[in-house]
Amino acid sequence: AAPRGPAPASAPSPAGPAALSPSPGAPAGRVRVWLLAASYGLEGMGYIIVATFLVAAVQASAGPAGGAGAGPGLSPALLLGNLVWVTVGACVIASTPVWERLRARFTLQRLLVAALTVQLGCALLPALAPGAVAGFAAAAALGATFMAIAQLSLARGRQLGARNSAAVLVTVYGLGQIAGPLVVAPLLGAGPAGYRWAFGIAAVTIAAAAALAWAEGRRR
Repeated sequence: AAPRGPAPASAPSPAGPAALSPSPGAPAGRVRVWLLAASYGLEGMGYIIVATFLVAAVQASAGPAGGAGAGPGLSPALLLGNLVWVTVGACVIASTPVWERLRARFTLQRLLVAALTVQLGCALLPALAPGAVAGFAAAAALGATFMAIAQLSLARGRQLGARNSAAVLVTVYGLGQIAGPLVVAPLLGAGPAGYRWAFGIAAVTIAAAAALAWAEGRRR
């Protein structure tokens, strides 16, 4: 009989974070998916508070939005408000290739925790140090993270192997965006102090989101 050749080598096991993800059907896998979903929902709530009221807070720190005989376009407060959005947009554009490079070096879960931690700073700055300088620093941190957090969270959901993860994550994120302004609206009648309280609530919410994202990565 002809000699038998060596048995074909088995395919190597996939390496990297995806290979370590538990099956979504297992209890541990379901817990990790729900931890991620809870984190993303809280992120939606905290992010929208900052994004909704940061411009108004910066404008309030600059004084009245208009003056006698001055056109609206010449108002320092309105100019600062417009520059806040320019800062957010510029940082979104500048940060996108940076996050793409980081994804080649670090796991999705670690990057998500890092991005949420940076965004926590964007809520703490106007809460602790109201004014234009803190407002623009917060705008830069917001622009550098909010798109990255969305992309990282959705990618992490796919990595965990959960069916319909994108639909679940988008739904809880939307619910968080609805809840955020409703929660802080009663505080805004207190003037500038109301904005500080609103950003403080956003900071607590984003901190909880970061803690849940960290816990998801620790779950085995």
